[in-house]
Amino acid sequence: RSGALPARASLEEFKSFHGMLISPPAAQRCIRDFNGCILFMPHTYGRDVETFPVQGKSPFEVTVLNLFTYYLLVLATNTGLSTLVQQTDFVDSRETSDFVQAEPFWVDPLALEYISRHGQRKLARSGVESSSVKLARRFEYNFRLADIRVAMFHFASVTAEGDVALDSEGKEILHLVEVYQVGGGSMFLRQLLRLPGLVSRGFGFTPLTGKPEQL
Repeated sequence: RSGALPARASLEEFKSFHGMLISPPAAQRCIRDFNGCILFMPHTYGRDVETFPVQGKSPFEVTVLNLFTYYLLVLATNTGLSTLVQQTDFVDSRETSDFVQAEPFWVDPLALEYISRHGQRKLARSGVESSSVKLARRFEYNFRLADIRVAMFHFASVTAEGDVALDSEGKEILHLVEVYQVGGGSMFLRQLLRLPGLVSRGFGFTPLTGKPEQL
């Protein structure tokens, strides 16, 4: 009907999206739902205000996510191939608000404050107030062929009462935080992830800052 909101991605679609094996139409639905802040970080990221500044941009913030950058990441990391040949362990994929922290996929409180501020600024432009974020979904994978472990967290901006904050178009603000760990056997990928400035160009990779990984 006229004025209807686009269909949101389902849990199964998000599961396939983060598993790096999904059709373009379904991938587009997932990408469209991420209208907040996206952080893509190695597990060794610096847990300090330089990494998550009050003013300015985090070096781990992804500024462009579209079908091209998504499938480029699928191909460059071999994660899609890992799933295709059934060499990926789907460890976790669920809707939950129970945010239990565990290494190596720790999400620092400064990172949560960073994405919360992003949501507050976005909603303020629509005259809507938000105070923080809460977990909406959690995913975890072990891409054995690519030697990469990764956890993905979906956070929604919420009001002071804990309700999901909606903008003037009735859409929730959904943020994505990914924390990855590259194994010692993936030397090419470890070097690729060190290339500077790739996040700002929208490729989806990040430079390693703060605590460097040991090669």
